[in-house]
Amino acid sequence: MVVLHEMSLVCGFETVPNGIDENGKQIRTSKIFIINENLTENQKVKLLNEEYEDFKNQVKKTKGYSINITFDEFQKIYFNEYGKTDIKKSTCYNYKTTVKNHINPKFKNIKVKDITTQQINDFLLNLNLKNSSKKKTKIVFSSIMEYAKKLKIIDYNPVHDSKYKLKDENIENEDFKNT
Repeated sequence: MVVLHEMSLVCGFETVPNGIDENGKQIRTSKIFIINENLTENQKVKLLNEEYEDFKNQVKKTKGYSINITFDEFQKIYFNEYGKTDIKKSTCYNYKTTVKNHINPKFKNIKVKDITTQQINDFLLNLNLKNSSKKKTKIVFSSIMEYAKKLKIIDYNPVHDSKYKLKDENIENEDFKNT
């Protein structure tokens, strides 16, 4: 429920719990609602309550995850939430193996929001795997980062912007486009 300003019912203020930060403290998100003072009292209350519900739903969309979450912390969330419901068991197992053996050693302690396209390009370039395995690693990484985007931890998926090309990919793409 919105706390209404006593004087005029022109504004309301509300704080919504928004999860726990990395130090174990509750994250709170607040907003001040300002409405047209020419409305009736009932209209003001109704409008403020609608604004509050929209605000509360917007905060809930992030599921309370800190935007400062590390890749290691987030990949666990990804597998516990998305992996259990949206990926086949065998695929989930393969994704976990890829994260454990290839992605986590490099990105484990980096905040998801701080991972850049350049870091991903460098990582894929220096990954000592066959091209097909590098492609699979990129797919796994992209899926995890896309889930972070869905939860509003990041604004864009830096893997999508990766311009990394596999050694034979240019030749392969040109040859097959013409056939």
